Formats: sequence, C-alpha cells, structure tokens
Amino acid sequence: MAAPLARALRGALLLVAAAPASAQTPVTELIERTSPAVVSVEVLFKKVNSAGRKALNSPDAVRIERPGSGIFVSASGLVLTNAHLVEEVREGSDEYWLRIGLGWGFRDAEVLFRDEVADLALLQAKLLPNDEIVALPLASSADQLSGSRVLAIGSPAGEQGGAFAGALAFTSGPVQLREALLEPWQALLSDCRFHETLDGGPLLNTRGELIGIHNSSHLNPLPESWGEDEEDEEEKKPDTDYAVIVSSDAIRASIGEHLKAPETLPAHLSAEAHDAVAPAAVARVAPAVVSIWHGPAQEHPDAADPADPQSQRLPATLGSGVVVDPSGLVLTSREILSDLDADTSVRTADGTRYAAKVVMRHADSQTALLQLELPEGATLPAAEMLDSSKIAAGDFTAVVARPFHAAVNLSVGVLSAAEREGFVQLASWVHPGHRGGAVVDPEGRLVGIVVEEPDISERADEDSFLGFAAPLSTVFAAFEGSLRGLGSSAALTEAPEVAPTAVETVASNTRSSLINVMVSKAVETKSSGFDPFGGGGAGGFKMLGQGSGVIIEETGLALSNWHVVDAALEDDGTQGEDFKIEVSLPDGRSFEARVLSTSRDDDLSLLSLQIGPEDVLVPVELGDSDALEPGQPVVAIGNPLGLSNSVSAGIVSAVDVDTRIRGRLRKYAGMAMTDAAINPGNSGGALLDLEGRLVGINTAGSVGAGLAIPVNKAREVFSAKLLSARSLRTAYLGLTVAERDGHLVAGRVDGEGPAERAGVRRGDRLLRLAGQATPTQAAYARLILDLDTTAPCALVVEREGEELSLELLPISFATWEIARSCGIEVAELDYTAQAERIQEASALLHRAYTQNESGEPTRLMAGALEVVRVSSLPGEDPPLLQPGDLLLGITTFEHGTTAIHERLLRLEDLATLSETITPLATKDGGAHTFWVLRGERIETVEVIVRRPPR
Repeated sequence: MAAPLARALRGALLLVAAAPASAQTPVTELIERTSPAVVSVEVLFKKVNSAGRKALNSPDAVRIERPGSGIFVSASGLVLTNAHLVEEVREGSDEYWLRIGLGWGFRDAEVLFRDEVADLALLQAKLLPNDEIVALPLASSADQLSGSRVLAIGSPAGEQGGAFAGALAFTSGPVQLREALLEPWQALLSDCRFHETLDGGPLLNTRGELIGIHNSSHLNPLPESWGEDEEDEEEKKPDTDYAVIVSSDAIRASIGEHLKAPETLPAHLSAEAHDAVAPAAVARVAPAVVSIWHGPAQEHPDAADPADPQSQRLPATLGSGVVVDPSGLVLTSREILSDLDADTSVRTADGTRYAAKVVMRHADSQTALLQLELPEGATLPAAEMLDSSKIAAGDFTAVVARPFHAAVNLSVGVLSAAEREGFVQLASWVHPGHRGGAVVDPEGRLVGIVVEEPDISERADEDSFLGFAAPLSTVFAAFEGSLRGLGSSAALTEAPEVAPTAVETVASNTRSSLINVMVSKAVETKSSGFDPFGGGGAGGFKMLGQGSGVIIEETGLALSNWHVVDAALEDDGTQGEDFKIEVSLPDGRSFEARVLSTSRDDDLSLLSLQIGPEDVLVPVELGDSDALEPGQPVVAIGNPLGLSNSVSAGIVSAVDVDTRIRGRLRKYAGMAMTDAAINPGNSGGALLDLEGRLVGINTAGSVGAGLAIPVNKAREVFSAKLLSARSLRTAYLGLTVAERDGHLVAGRVDGEGPAERAGVRRGDRLLRLAGQATPTQAAYARLILDLDTTAPCALVVEREGEELSLELLPISFATWEIARSCGIEVAELDYTAQAERIQEASALLHRAYTQNESGEPTRLMAGALEVVRVSSLPGEDPPLLQPGDLLLGITTFEHGTTAIHERLLRLEDLATLSETITPLATKDGGAHTFWVLRGERIETVEVIVRRPPR
C-alpha cells in the first residue's frame, strides 16, 4: 500500500531547476520510494459530551485545522515532525491526542521527545503487525554542496501534498526560529518555492536522504480582512516567503540517542547523486564573488539578520560584487554606491577586508566599476567573463551573491527574457540580497550583474520571482576604456556553440502560438484650454489590465482566462463597445481581438484575433493533461507584470488540486499546481511540457505556487460552453462535437433541433460544413460564427464508412431558447416581402386589444414573428398555438407605486421576445397571455413559459 503522497506523486520527478536538458535527472524511483515515508500529523480533540479518544475516527473527534507533515525516520514507527505542530498534546492530559495519516489509514501516536530550541518532536506511531514502514536516512548536511538540487515534499493534514524543487544554500549567520537562535550549522536555506503545506515535511537530496525539515512557524499570518477587495489570488503575498530548514546535523544532534535507524544508505535508495551542474557553476564563480559595503569600513556587516536569513531586507548600501581582474577590479550594482561621499569596503570569501574606490558609474546599465586597494603583489580569483550576446530565453542561469562573506546567497533558474530594454530578465527568486551579484551560465562563467528593478514594470518586485541583470556584453562595453586605462587585460570569452536547452527549445518553438493580452477602455481627454477649431477633448484609451493567451486555431481563435478580459465585458457577457482588446505575439506582430464567449465558472474565455488574409498564425499543439505527473518539468510563458514573452520553468508540484482563489466566486476543482513562477499577468498563458505541448492554462499565482487549468478541462469547456450557441450568440445546429482519433464526431444531438431534423446521428463523423472541412473543434467554431440562419447549408458526414450529404437549416440560439421555454419555434417575417401583411396585423392587434373596431395604431409594427413549429413541453397538454400563427404581442404587467398596470408589448423581432420571456421563465413554469393572428382573427393564447434546463 502507498502513502497519500505516493498516490498523489505518481510517476517520475524530473528536477529541472538546476540543470539544462542534457543533465536533467529523472528520479521516478526517488519519489515512489520516499513518499511513503512522509505522513500527515494531526492533533485531535473531543467535542463537548463526546466519547473522547474512543471517537478517534468518528465525527466526535475534531481535527485542528492546520497543515502538518512528518517523516518516518525508523522502521519501528518513529516519526520526526515540528514541535509546534503537536504543541497541544501534553503528558498527563487526554484533552488532545495525535494520529498520523498513512496511505491505508490512520494510526494513533504519542510524543516521545521534544526539542523546543530546534522546534523538533519525535513521535512513536502505534503500528499494526502488517504495517510496512519506509524510513528515510539522515545525511550530513555539512557534506552537501551549495547549489545542489533538493526536493521539498509535504503530506499535510487536510490538504493535498506537493513537491517543490530548488537549490540548496547555507546561512551566513544564526537564524531565528520562534524564540530561539539556530547556529549556522543547524539551519539550511533553499530557493524552493515556499508553500505552507511543507510544514514538517522533508528536504531531500537527489539520493533520497533527509537533509532537513521544513518549518513555517515563523510566518506572520495575514489578518482575516486582508485582501477582501482584491480581485485575484495573484495579489496575495505573505509577509515572509522563505522556509527555515532545520538541518539534518541539528536533527541528529537533537534526537540521535532516540534514533534507531541505520546510518548507512538503505538499498532502496540511489547510491549516486545527480546534481553536478549547479554546484559546479556556483563553486567556480564563488571565489570571485565579494561583499560590498558603502559606508564606514568598521561597520561592514558580518552576517544576515537572524530574522532575515535570506537577506531580503538588506541596507541599500550593502550588496555584492564580482572580481573580473586579479588586480582587484570589481563589477557591482550602481545603486549600492549612491552616496558619492561615502567610503567603500570589500570583503572576500575568507573575510579579508579591502578598501576600494569607485572608478566609474554607468547609469544606463545601473552598474559600477571598483578598484580594490590590494597589498603589493596580491591578487584575487577573478571570474571568467562570457559574451552574453548569444544567451536566449530558457537558458540555465544561477545567481550567486555574497552580501556577507560567510556564505553565498544563490538562486537557480532560467533566463526569462534575453532583451528587456537593455537588461535581461531572470525567472528565479531574485531579491535585494542578490544585488550586485553574479549571473552565470552552466560553466560558472559570468554573463550578467544583478541590478535593481529597472523602470520596465511598476509591479515587479522582490516577491515576484522575477529578477533583472545587466548583460555582461553591455557592461563590458561601458567599462572597457576604464579597464584598459587601469592596465587590465580582461576580455570577454566568445560564447561556444552549444545545443539549446529543452526550455529554450520550447520557448523558441512556441513563439508564434502565444499572445500577450492588453485590455483598455476609451476615455475622453479634456482639453487644457480653449480650442476654436476643436470639438472637445481628444479620445484615447486607458489600460485596464494585462494577461496572456494561447492561439488554438490558425484563423485566430485563442484561449485566455475570463478574469483577464472581464473588465471589458458588459453584464450580459458581451464585449463593450468602448473597450479594446489588443494582443501581441513574441515575433512583434499585434492585432485587435474580440471576446467571442466566456465561462466565468471555469475562468476561461474565447478570443478572435482580427487578422488579415496574409497573416499566418500557428496554433499551439495540445497535450494530454491526464498524463501530467507531479515532478514533471513544465515551462510557463506569458505576460507577467506587463513584461511580455517571459519564460519560467519548474515542475508540476501536484495534480487534481481543489482550491479557492481569492476574488473568485467558486471553488476550482482538478487544477494543476506548479512551482514555475506564475505572476500577475501570467494568467491565461501557456503551461507547456518539454515537447512544447499545451498542458494547462495558467490562472493564478502566488509566492507559494501557481495554478493552471488542465488542458483537458479546457477542451471540455471549449466544446460544451465556449462553442455553444448560447455563449457565441451564433447559429444553433443542435449538436455537440468532440475530437476523437483525429476526427470531429457528433456527440449529443438535441431532439427536434436542426441536426436531428437533418438526419445527424450521435457518432457521425463531421467531414464538411458549408463546403469547408471541419477537422477540429476550433475549425468548427470558426465556421458556425458565419453561418446564415435564413438559408440551409450542406453538411457531409461519415457513418459506418459511408459519406452522407445532408441539408441542415441553422437557427439562431434565441430561436432555440424560445422553443425550449415555450414549445414554439418562430421566425422573423421579412418586412420587405410582407410589409402589407405586417401592417394589417398591426392594425388588427390594436383594435382587438383596445376593443375599438375602427381604431388605428399611432405606430405600425416594424415586424412580426411566425410560428413555424410547435411541440408540447414535458408534462403539458397539447399546445394551443399552431404553425402559421403570427405571434404579435404579450400581455405584461408593470408595478407602479400604487397599482399594477397592464400593457401590451408588441413582439416585432426575436430579440424582443427573448428579452421578454427570459425574466418571466420559472422552473415550474407559468402561464402568460400571447396575442396571435390566426387567419383573419386575433386570438389570445395562454402559453406556459419555463426556464430551460442548462
């Protein structure tokens, strides 16, 4: 039997955060064999007047609502967890008790040992004879390398577990944990996307050994009222977004005497580690990375604030730099050196401090060049500088900084965009602690310097999992003269020809399929003064929001989120006339677009790009989200924070996640979770597998994780809702379609609808409609947008190997809705051809309603509706209306302040009839009086109006 996480994390895990495609390591066995060791830890208490502990698995036992995990560290049932997760359970009291969640049920447990300083607790599970336990061995955290790939796993109580990949780092000083200070050897750091469900879960190396335990007790909870007015979960950010990881060395020192697990690596785990790329890159550049302080030398800080171990809140005058010449020439961020009068000091990895002077500041690249005052004959390790002109989105990058000399501060990811108004964009956790640090390639060669957020986006910040760097080619060009004047022989190494990474290939191959979406509204600009020649203020457009989308059909159909375009929609779901939607492609082209249909419940929208006959679009290839596995590498591409065409990479953290998203009305079921950076503006964008196939539509993001609508769910919504005549407000054919084995197949065929009347049957293959091929749902959607509802069209189907030519008469959706509500199908009379008949009917209606046989209406009707087909609704008597009747009016009632007033509403077109009966329709139905012309007589007929089933 497998633990809950073993079932949830089925299949392979491919850690992509720290290696290009050639070095990625599938660790399927790692997940399958270690996840049974991760359990949920739950604290229960009894209801008032309940049976207490006897009610362990009954409704009388109440679970404290919080996520909590633990790890088996001994086959005898010892479980390691965080002490704060079991703080209510105390010896001598039965008010609270413990249980752990296994894949095959729950087991009672008790607390054997607590370490309040390290916030550790050791539990003893009360196992049954047939329980087979997988225990994780403890590795030495001191033996791990900076940049090594790590995996964080959680199996929290009451929550779905997930896996998050990242890179390992070490602390520069003590770390605050609750009321205690952990020494540097007792704590680890990681750039894993932090998620609260990891509390008590393990941090593993790629051999499957336990190197730390996650602790989130330091998090400051958000107040209950926070964000009530926010529109989207994408805005939600906690006060802190890092995990304190208690190291395996600290764990061994704490519980070692209780631990009966063997110290050797069990046979079920890998004997080899596969994490060489990032550690090698970090190790190569680290000696050249230094700490820079712009202030009094004696005040140069030694270590991070214990409450800020990731160095996210550094003083503005503290940062990092990179030695680029052995003589002591250092590149750094210009912002660190903003005070022109302050002194500058530099500390190297061994703690040696040197005075430095500013040689040159360069405003455009936000960088600066320093000269260290080295003793005569002394040299320093220098980084190799690489020509950055050939780097591309999707390339591996590592950020290596040293704000304090004791340890490097790092983050590993991919290049998000190679050109961003003179800067490069990084898809990794880049924050102020990395300012002035090195950006390196897989060989540890310098390709950029981390800088402050440039004036590109007002919303990008240290919480966005996006960073920026000055490309080294630009920096070197700015300082080359100064370098030569100082006698430096430093030069750029020409970038070698290397095979593109898998992420780079995906980004390149999908450039013509992904769009950036901008929503704006027309506004009137007031004139600043009198203009004798003007007619008022000039018009313009105000940006309301931005998002992303994916092209799914070459004629311009695209999918995005409903909430991306919601600002441009009227109450009825149609796009407002004063709103404009523009889309741009990574290749530089841009088009206007229209919203065709939306599904708010599913957060999806269908757009139509207004392209010309010469414009060629490439639809994205659709994948199979049912085959998604936690740990599978994915690529997210979109328009985050208004930064179009941004690439990020990560893994699928969990599948089939049910969640609520702040600002949205309904709970979303079956979502895919990813640790790839999903920031505001990524919504509607593509989540792709490494084959470049669409596996999800990104819909929400936060610091902890991103969420995507699985592509198979999007397919269902596209077919059942976005393509419906109701949503599109187009011709109604009376059938649903689905793609099956490369063909478009008829699904449900509505009784008495146009398709049934034409002879279409469920399972027919649709070959051509109106003379055009219909190979896909998207092609079918494009055709029905332009179908004429006044004339029949040809439909060719294949049934049992035989082609059949059918004639189908489309009707408008309003006609079909009326038929479903009232049991009648009507058609608008052609006023041009039957003007005399309509005018005569108008006069007869007026006389009948006013009971004035010689009266004349003040205005003749502009149209009328003819009943063409009648059927009785379920449970009703035979209809009183007849084919050929002219439907002219309906009696309505208006509620005044003192009385109810009856009036006759003339029915001149389908729109009026549809708008009138919609608010009248009820679930059980009610009778309403219709006025009809039958022959030469006006009659009143009671018609039941029901709300049609959805």
